[in-house]
Amino acid sequence: MGAASLAAAAVVAALAALWPPRPAGPIEPPAQADATGPPAIAVADVQLGRAVRLDKRIASAADAFSPADTIYASVVTEGEADHVRLTARFSHEGHVVAEVSQGIAPVGTAVSEFNVRKPRGFAPGAYEVEILVDGVPAGGSRFTVR
Repeated sequence: MGAASLAAAAVVAALAALWPPRPAGPIEPPAQADATGPPAIAVADVQLGRAVRLDKRIASAADAFSPADTIYASVVTEGEADHVRLTARFSHEGHVVAEVSQGIAPVGTAVSEFNVRKPRGFAPGAYEVEILVDGVPAGGSRFTVR
């Protein structure tokens, strides 16, 4: 062993001698998050349309679309969270046709944008977009494809 290694070992031994011993007893498990409280964020508004502005809000609201349209959903949330998963689930007659998720870290009011398009077009009928926050339903909107 070199002189530097001996000096480092001596410093570690001296610090170990000065460090207070760990008290004997059971080790407590780490604290668990309480998932029973209210969600950190809430969905305040869901709007649908054919285009969004730069601020992610719908340029012109619509509730009826053609089969070839791209359908945009603008979701306004209120609250604060370090990270939540926001999901838009588009369904037709009870069957999911698309599901898009994104992670957000909102502080106050936040706006998120989702869009869906089917290359062969949407089948005519009644649709719904359901918004989920960390997998829990939190809002939504209905629309029609004609």
